[in-house]
Amino acid sequence: MTTRRSLLVTDWPVADRTAWAEALRDDDLFEAGPGAHLAASSRATLAHAYGRWLAVIGTADPDCLSLAPGARVTRERVKDYVQHLRADGVSERTIADHIDRLRRVCALIDPDVPLDWIADAANNIRKGVPLPDKRDRLVPPAQMLALVDQLIVSGFGADPSAAQDLRDGLILGLLHHRAPRLGNLCAMTIDQHLRRTASGGLLIAFAAAETKGRHPLTFEVPDRLLSAFDHYLAKGRQRIPGAETHSGLWPSQMGRPMSRSAIQRVVARRTLAAFGQALHPHLFRTLAATTIVVEAPEQIDMVPALLHHADIRTADAHYIRADGVKASRTLTALIDALRR
Repeated sequence: MTTRRSLLVTDWPVADRTAWAEALRDDDLFEAGPGAHLAASSRATLAHAYGRWLAVIGTADPDCLSLAPGARVTRERVKDYVQHLRADGVSERTIADHIDRLRRVCALIDPDVPLDWIADAANNIRKGVPLPDKRDRLVPPAQMLALVDQLIVSGFGADPSAAQDLRDGLILGLLHHRAPRLGNLCAMTIDQHLRRTASGGLLIAFAAAETKGRHPLTFEVPDRLLSAFDHYLAKGRQRIPGAETHSGLWPSQMGRPMSRSAIQRVVARRTLAAFGQALHPHLFRTLAATTIVVEAPEQIDMVPALLHHADIRTADAHYIRADGVKASRTLTALIDALRR
């Protein structure tokens, strides 16, 4: 029997679906659901993981889907689920993430069932897996800037693909200089997120509700990209078919804004062609933090603001000590210095 990889929320058992909707409810000022604070991307990630759990256990034991969500989560079923994921070729670290997301969803939709043992199981799996070493995949800033410059120069040409080159160069440029999360990069629109400064500069701003950490995010377009951005907004973007039908900053060739996966593919394709290895957008965040930590360790306090983390434990302080604009300027100055 073929197992569906993940059940859509609409295909979940009624009790699960109803409890999930209630957990995400945010239309009541005083009684919002416990998951109302979750960003759309987090909701999608959790729902996908839980849908995969339902697909697997529902295939193995369809009757269990009539049980309450928490009642289905037994140690034996979780063990079988882990074995199923392993047989499916899922990495150990991803398996740990999957079962921990199962625990998080159950905490939202059936909170009276204690499932701390799942967190322990996930941690035990992670302890047995060394953290991936990304250092050999970090491209020197000068090489990345050369690729960005090459695409931008091509983007000013008359070739039919020039507009796409300019778009891709700006995507890579923003990733390199500002290291935004992929979700925010994908969500940028020309009418909501771009703001001109009095001096003619360009800011990119997100409201708190649009960010993972639920804090407003603002950063400058670096001066070295500004003229290219101006040209893209005035002429380049509109040369991409279908761009006039939506406000997405990054139009695809399909007449709609580029999706997360589309941006991932562009970044991977461009970097593979230039460096012989395909880079993921998230790796630019590692590169940004590494640049500051290695080249200017005295400014490590800038890392949380640059990456929009709540504290420095991700990068040993307990609060954000710099704003995003100042942090992004620091990174640009370091990149420029390394280029010389």
